Amino acid sequence: MSLLFDANLSPKLVHSLLAEFPGSRHVRELSLSASDKEIWEFSIVHNLTIVTKDSDFDTLSLLLAPPGKVIRITLGNCASEPVSLLLKSYHSIISLFISDSAETLLILPLDDGSLK
Repeated sequence: MSLLFDANLSPKLVHSLLAEFPGSRHVRELSLSASDKEIWEFSIVHNLTIVTKDSDFDTLSLLLAPPGKVIRITLGNCASEPVSLLLKSYHSIISLFISDSAETLLILPLDDGSLK
């Protein structure tokens, strides 16, 4: 269950989430361009779930998926720690999302009161 963090998220997330999401990568370390399409294609080839704050990936997930998957974070401008805590707290939901071949987009946090 590996993630691919988009450029709008900190590369520190790869290390802080190593235990929960081993094998995760950041686009910066992969020298990927800023092209959403290139990131999308890379994620499919390497079986990675894109994590982003960019709503453009919502459209890609609806137009091109499956098999691609996107987790969009809606926390707004924040440090990497709240994003890390969010992903850790939703680990089981993320796992179910990734294993469901029909699902393509997960928007976090969910409006279900689970972070209260």
